[in-house]
Amino acid sequence: MAPLRIGYIPEHFSIPIHLLLKSLPPNTITLHPYPSGTGHLITSLNAHTIDLAIGLTEGFIAHLRNTPSPSFRIIGSYVNSPLRWAISTGGSRDDINSISDLRGKDGRKGKLGISRVGSGSYVMGYVLADREGWVSGGGQGGGEKKKEDPFEFVVLNDFKGLRDGVNDGRADAFLWEYFTSK
Repeated sequence: MAPLRIGYIPEHFSIPIHLLLKSLPPNTITLHPYPSGTGHLITSLNAHTIDLAIGLTEGFIAHLRNTPSPSFRIIGSYVNSPLRWAISTGGSRDDINSISDLRGKDGRKGKLGISRVGSGSYVMGYVLADREGWVSGGGQGGGEKKKEDPFEFVVLNDFKGLRDGVNDGRADAFLWEYFTSK
């Protein structure tokens, strides 16, 4: 029998998965790290290159909600406490001093770095924009206005790309799980 292929995000809350692997017979499961996050896990689930994914619930729910015939389903939760999100910008970015600065200036939308479309950094960008009252538009069709993106989303792939992106100006900020960003 082929081993169970588990995709996961290599962050601090993944340690129990590694401990489990040590207690199982060889070739029972294989672990596949996805440092680029939940969006990449979703792509791999859809491509059937992994059997199980452990990632950000919000990203999975957003995908399932927006996909007519999803290729996967949620079977349980691994962490029951909510994650805390950090809003990070470049160390020498004097133009960004508050959340309101992320809205953009002079008719330009703020540039929010994300690991990929559908990832936690992408979904939480919408959560932030909604909380700040920046989400405009209505529903999906029926003559209603299409929802406009609150940011210019800049795909930067992984945590290193996001850090580099806010420091070199490709993005104004990014959102990432608070303790992992330390």
